[in-house]
Amino acid sequence: MEAFLTSAVLVALAAGAGVTWAQTAEPLPAARLAVVGQVTRVESRWDTASNVIVTYVDLAVTTRLRGDGVPDRLVLKQLGGQVGTI
Repeated sequence: MEAFLTSAVLVALAAGAGVTWAQTAEPLPAARLAVVGQVTRVESRWDTASNVIVTYVDLAVTTRLRGDGVPDRLVLKQLGGQVGTI
């Protein structure tokens, strides 16, 4: 099962990097979903609908901290990235 998120906070150094603990300055009581996972892929490409570069991050979920029915794989979409020399 896969889910697609358009807004998320992600801490990772590179594809394959693991994060064991991250702490924000403020708690996020309104967060509907909180997971720990392994970044398995990072890919940037042009979004033809909005004519901007976006980066997709595949995350293999290893621990579910908050949220019902969290799938094993999440795809995070972030504005920005690099495609070629741009």
